[in-house]
Amino acid sequence: LVEMVKDALAASGMQEVISYPLISLDGLEKVEWPHPANPHLRVANPLSAVEEFLRPTLRPSLLGTLASNKGHGEGPFRLFEVGRVFWSRPDELPDEREMVSGVLAGRRWEPSWLETSESLGFYDAKGALEGLLERLGVSAGYEPAEDPCFSPGRCARIVAGGVALGTVGEGH
Repeated sequence: LVEMVKDALAASGMQEVISYPLISLDGLEKVEWPHPANPHLRVANPLSAVEEFLRPTLRPSLLGTLASNKGHGEGPFRLFEVGRVFWSRPDELPDEREMVSGVLAGRRWEPSWLETSESLGFYDAKGALEGLLERLGVSAGYEPAEDPCFSPGRCARIVAGGVALGTVGEGH
């Protein structure tokens, strides 16, 4: 399944990134974490004082990669990551979950005199997501949602068979 997800996203024009599972507290705060059900998991003996927390979400790593790439051009940037996140469990080892996350930013098209300079947005992300779900044979719907990482009114929960699969939204 993981390889199918990666292949589908790469086929849609997205580029895979791979990042370390350790992140900084600053990175968590930038995506307005903590989640009430998942407090920070600090590593007892980190290799670096900067990256001392197990990531509960792929967002900080992916947005950090986007920020680094934006320093080299106007895009388009179509990035995704499939990786493990770590959720705390009282008195037990963390729950490791395989997740996928993506980000689209910058120009919709490569710079050209033939194309306008429109920016990628919510419906581009939703379209990429729908292509992935279709390729996986998943029929999903969308419900309005609120997430501090996304602009108000530009966020939806992805639901299939009564189960929340994730969130899609437009960042601030």
